[in-house]
Amino acid sequence: MVPSVDIPLHVEHMNERLGQLVMLHLGEAVIGIAATPLESTHQQFVGVALAATLVWALHLNYYHVEADQHNHAYKQSRFRGLLFFYCHWVLLLALLFTGSGLRLLLGEWL
Repeated sequence: MVPSVDIPLHVEHMNERLGQLVMLHLGEAVIGIAATPLESTHQQFVGVALAATLVWALHLNYYHVEADQHNHAYKQSRFRGLLFFYCHWVLLLALLFTGSGLRLLLGEWL
């Protein structure tokens, strides 16, 4: 029988991986904005500017509001660490819906 040993958890590594997933999903929103054919109307330029501002604000909200390593959810308890990890999947789904919604908004409404 193998004795139980605590495996060290690298908070920086997990944060980096989750951050890369968020960046990928934000990139999908940018592609949704950039791939929309424009007809050079004032409404579409304003729509693209507002959509880009929204994606930039989501980027700032995720990457510039961080807990330090010692107060991170992974270091507080197992439940909080798992909750932090699984809530990212809901966040990623919301970011995908945001990108798809922006593409629909810019392509059909404007």
